[in-house]
Amino acid sequence: LWSRLRIKKDDVNEWTVRCRKWLAQTVIIPISKEIHSMNKKLEGIGSKKLIGIASVAQLQDEAILRGMMLPSLSMLLRYLSLSTRQDYLVKRIHGKRY
Repeated sequence: LWSRLRIKKDDVNEWTVRCRKWLAQTVIIPISKEIHSMNKKLEGIGSKKLIGIASVAQLQDEAILRGMMLPSLSMLLRYLSLSTRQDYLVKRIHGKRY
């Protein structure tokens, strides 16, 4: 396919690397930092429901009950709801389990 479009394999590889770097810097790293920050906030208010441990439904309850103290939790839940395996998703994004 690439040869029909006169695109070199090296160019495709370079584009892939650039795309991965962009995705990591603009999406993955900020989400990872926010997960860490949110878990610190959750621990600080005495909640045992941490991202990567609690279910999305439990975290949604926390967002409803403590929304004023945890305003960015609702935003994070949009990303965490992408998978039924939230613990796996967090491990892949954050690089560790909680």
